[in-house]
Amino acid sequence: QQQQRQQHSLGGQESANNIANSNGGGTAESSQAGHMHTPRKERHAFATTVSGAKYVPYVLVQYDLLQQYHEAFEFVVLAFQVSAGDKALLESRGMVVVTDLPDLTFHFNKIHLWNMTAYDKLFYLDADAFPVANLEDVFRYEGFAAVGDVLYPSEFNAGIILVTPDPAVAEDLLRRMQEQARGQLAQGGDGFDQSLFNVYFPRWTPLPIAYNFHMSTVGDTAFFQQRMAYYTRRAAQDAKLLHFYWLKKPHDMWPVTPLAERVAPDPKAIFPEVPESMHSFLMPIYELWLQENDWLAAQRAWADRDKQQRIKPTPTQQRPESQRQQQQGQQQGQQQGQQKLNQQGQQNRNQQLRGGDARVAEPVNLAQGPGRGKDDQEIVWYDEEEVEKPRPEG
Repeated sequence: QQQQRQQHSLGGQESANNIANSNGGGTAESSQAGHMHTPRKERHAFATTVSGAKYVPYVLVQYDLLQQYHEAFEFVVLAFQVSAGDKALLESRGMVVVTDLPDLTFHFNKIHLWNMTAYDKLFYLDADAFPVANLEDVFRYEGFAAVGDVLYPSEFNAGIILVTPDPAVAEDLLRRMQEQARGQLAQGGDGFDQSLFNVYFPRWTPLPIAYNFHMSTVGDTAFFQQRMAYYTRRAAQDAKLLHFYWLKKPHDMWPVTPLAERVAPDPKAIFPEVPESMHSFLMPIYELWLQENDWLAAQRAWADRDKQQRIKPTPTQQRPESQRQQQQGQQQGQQQGQQKLNQQGQQNRNQQLRGGDARVAEPVNLAQGPGRGKDDQEIVWYDEEEVEKPRPEG
């Protein structure tokens, strides 16, 4: 009974503590827990690079697909050799476009990702990698993460990587890149970013192949065919990203023909080198590719027309150069003639004020030419000395 009374007393004390906590009071432990700050939510983003106008449609398709599979996300685009008009078009769709970075050439521009310290993690996609599922789970992985290469599983493929920004890493990678360019790097001397990253990150977090399904047709060895068969079987169930790796790029495979010339697409003709099991994945990408190219062409054409209208020359600017010169010559001739008339009139007034007997010249008729009177006779002008001499009587 005594034990029961003690347990009952302890239970009552716990109940009192619970009530106090609910009313804002409580023990020292509960009070301390109430003042603990909520952990800051990490900021994540997807990222890609654009090097030239022909890769702008790739980014538009990537953004469309990300919107299909994610409710809210940030998409950072490191843009190089892109016009101000194309940058504005990308920004109008909701992308964060960065253009004030030094161009490290096509392969190495992703080094700038390590300087993007506004984000805790960045999931980078090459422009030719297209999402076909939700990718949020990838941010659960820690450190530098990538997918093993389809041809060389001991190495990772640098086209799709998970990055934790760190300016020190960016500086070190830039130095290593310069060493590789000079041939001073012991390994990874083929001049590409993948070799550099594999040397720099010997320990990396492996991602499932679903995050970088290689759309590859290179090689005809039994080893390669076996790996591709394995990948193809897994694709229908697991693929999250289709990467056109070692395959013709969309701008080579899918020419954008005029709307009037388009016919119903034939998957076998559109994807001749891809297994039929992949057609259902690729057809939506192909349709978006056509739509975004049409939209981009229309926007660029509209911007060109608007620019031409804003700088449309005035009627004066449209006249031929010879006509403008002729009109300028006529205007100068009239001005010179008027000046001469004014000078002659002033001389006549001076002579009259001095009392001279000089003849007053008739106004010069420009149509008859200077120096002629109305009777087409030479106008005689007397010298000032002659006018001042006394004339003889009679």
